[in-house]
Amino acid sequence: MKRDLEERSSLPIVVEGNQLLPSLVAPCLKSRHKAIWLIPTEPFQRHYYSQRDWIQEILNSTDDPAAAFDNWMSRDAGFADFVEQEARDLNLGVLKIDGSKDLQQTFQVVEEYFSSNEC
Repeated sequence: MKRDLEERSSLPIVVEGNQLLPSLVAPCLKSRHKAIWLIPTEPFQRHYYSQRDWIQEILNSTDDPAAAFDNWMSRDAGFADFVEQEARDLNLGVLKIDGSKDLQQTFQVVEEYFSSNEC
């Protein structure tokens, strides 16, 4: 993964969610403005995760599906907060995804971020 990032160090990188830690990506970037993290808010994530069939399959295998879901989402929200803070501390881009923008509007915000920060 690191080699892939280093080979693309001058290209924009969009990280959806918490898949890559900012502290591991930052050293691979030619500019701090070449990466942005799209991080869901907790309500957004709870809403959309609850609608995924595969989530229900996992939850139904537990003794208390409601508690399992709450614990899962709370853990993910805490990790999202950690990733967001790390990205901000490293002066990397962050866009919170809360459902207030549709896909096209989100794309435009990301596109504007990269075009306004061209180096």
